[in-house]
Amino acid sequence: MKICQIELVGGGVFIGDYEEQLLEFENGLFDAIVDVESLCCNSFEKSKRIIDISLEKLKTGGKMFSQTFSEKTWGFQDILDIEYHATYPNEGPLASKGYARYTTREDIEKLYKTNNSVISNIELCEIHQNNGKLISEWIIEIEKL
Repeated sequence: MKICQIELVGGGVFIGDYEEQLLEFENGLFDAIVDVESLCCNSFEKSKRIIDISLEKLKTGGKMFSQTFSEKTWGFQDILDIEYHATYPNEGPLASKGYARYTTREDIEKLYKTNNSVISNIELCEIHQNNGKLISEWIIEIEKL
């Protein structure tokens, strides 16, 4: 059995703008970066910048894992986009939580693919709730070349 050791670089929890906080770290520092539905709270353009910066911060061969809501998720249908694929949902898992952006399959290449990375895996996870509603999430794995 292999024991996992974690060393916090600089220690502590960082609070503030996601994009700005990433700039504080040197390039090629991390083995992995994990996003669990935080990018969906940013515009498409800002999410793309955050992903690009995140990939710069990875070591060669490092991985980024991203979990984000798909357009099939309950609460994203039948409402107007305020920006590209973004709205203020009034029902579903993001109801009354503010700005939320959903991701289509076509968006994944646009967001996550760079000249120095490859999308190594894409999965769609669906949770069918007792009320008949659906929560649909992409799980995307990107490797830095």
